[in-house]
Amino acid sequence: MRYYDIHTHRPAIHPEDMAIISIDIRKPFIPCALMYSAGVHPWYIDYDDKGTTGRLFEKVHEYAQLPAVIAIGEAGLDKMTAKTTNDYLSQQTLFISHAHLAEEVKKPLIIHCVRAWNELLRIQLSFQPAVPWVVHGFRGKESLASRLLDAGFYLSFGLHYNIISLQEAWTYHRLLVETDDNQINIRDVYHQIANDLLLPEQELVLEIEKRLKDMNMHIDNPMPAAPFQHKDTGNTAFHKEEMS
Repeated sequence: MRYYDIHTHRPAIHPEDMAIISIDIRKPFIPCALMYSAGVHPWYIDYDDKGTTGRLFEKVHEYAQLPAVIAIGEAGLDKMTAKTTNDYLSQQTLFISHAHLAEEVKKPLIIHCVRAWNELLRIQLSFQPAVPWVVHGFRGKESLASRLLDAGFYLSFGLHYNIISLQEAWTYHRLLVETDDNQINIRDVYHQIANDLLLPEQELVLEIEKRLKDMNMHIDNPMPAAPFQHKDTGNTAFHKEEMS
């Protein structure tokens, strides 16, 4: 059985498993997996010396065209790290830019959200996205889970979560699984979640695989990465070879 890690910063432990690795957009892109997501984290707004749609987002836009990049993000809103009102407004502008890009390339959007749920829901309602929006690392209570699920969001869970929220996401068929930045085996997370849902682990694995295919995540027949040169810097990044 193949286990899927929807959001992580490390390669899969088992070679048969698939990890969607979030690229650190501040660093050279050195491939270590077959599937990636690309985005500017809201924590990195200060790093972007050309503004919220400047140098880092230009790199995201370039990576987003690659077959190996199967999702956009993580991007989002984080009131805990916004030092000023302008910082928070910049986060919103940057997030909306990611949402537009996800629509353009028809790839799901991976979302980081901290204490900004009303704003996230407001943006999603006004945006009416055609591609899936996934809240990663969800730990919120069932009332928040219900609001997000009713609005059409997917929820991705790691080792720590509210069990009732987990059950809600399973009922809605919008539950995903991740390791994020934890040094753990994705299979351990599946095992724990399956136990809490009182499910055979195989049923959970197959359901996640089906969800990812329904989300147009292009998880079938991954291909090796190959280098290309950035237009602006000459740094080497990577893409998958086109099918012959």
